[in-house]
Amino acid sequence: MILILLFLPVFSAWSFPELVRYGYPNCVACHVSPSGGGVLNQYGRELSKEILSTWGAKGEQYFAYGLVKTPQNVNLQAYVRLLQLHRETPSIKEGRAILMQADLEGSYRYKNVTAVATLGRQEKQVKGEKVVQPISRRHYLLWQATDKATLRGGKFARNFGLNTPYHTSFVYRDLGFGQDTETYNLELSYIKDNMTFFYTAVLGAYQDKTTYASEKANTISFQYSFLKSQKVGATYYKGKDDNQERDIIGPWLILNYNKNLFLMSELFFQDKENLSSKETSKGYVNTNRFNYQIFKGVIPFLTFEASQLDWTTDFSKRQSYGAGLQFFPRPHIELMASYQKDRYYIDDGYFSDLYWFMFNYYL
Repeated sequence: MILILLFLPVFSAWSFPELVRYGYPNCVACHVSPSGGGVLNQYGRELSKEILSTWGAKGEQYFAYGLVKTPQNVNLQAYVRLLQLHRETPSIKEGRAILMQADLEGSYRYKNVTAVATLGRQEKQVKGEKVVQPISRRHYLLWQATDKATLRGGKFARNFGLNTPYHTSFVYRDLGFGQDTETYNLELSYIKDNMTFFYTAVLGAYQDKTTYASEKANTISFQYSFLKSQKVGATYYKGKDDNQERDIIGPWLILNYNKNLFLMSELFFQDKENLSSKETSKGYVNTNRFNYQIFKGVIPFLTFEASQLDWTTDFSKRQSYGAGLQFFPRPHIELMASYQKDRYYIDDGYFSDLYWFMFNYYL
């Protein structure tokens, strides 16, 4: 079970920054959260039908397919994500069907303040036994101070890099921004048409037993959009917990040849110190995904990733390549299948294979 959790994809954010290729450089076009992910606003639901989905009937994109009406200042959403995973290494062969997420989320806006909260379930291993417990992955207050500036406080995912939902990638998995790593934060954002700035004070877990992250940190992220559909950015993250202190910095980008052919890439360098031994390690992690939309809602992709978080040893060196298909048949539904082959440089080196199929449904 622990091995599967290390490698399973996580889609709790469900945000798609690659929509910059349609002229939407900022996440707030679709989401209540300034940094993306979580509950959609009404315009985001419109876009899910108009530019993401292959097919869609009139009104199908709305909450509960339009059968339940909500006030304009209320947004509701429910998520169900299922994963079928199979992994093979030289010593292990395993497969499993996993209910990754079953959550409810809602937002309520009063004047210039918005409250957001989720309620769902979490599976954990406690003393070798599987435990299912309630979880709130996000709950926060958002103050719209001006047309461009917001202040947010509460529990939510740390703003890092592209903020994609593909947490099986090396960048998020190796650097500790994967499954159930939401923390309590204060976040200041400034958003213009083609420029976005975020400063986040990461305050830690606050005795929250559902999160796997305890690090306190300060992070700055900046992005710039140009030529209507290109985006570049950079993130600096300085964090510390009881065991380590680290600095992470690097660029990321989304480049589009046209609306159908696009590249998403992240490259980060980490400088880490073990607080007990005073040993340091320096290295990098890189993720690249090449996408080609053959027609609306059908996106095959290729991936290449590399990681070596300690330059002095090959034991931390790993490469991966793979291919997959992402399919949005109708509003509310996403299907994704992927194959990934990892190479580990341990001893004489070995390969492992990961196959997975994901079904994502939101109401």
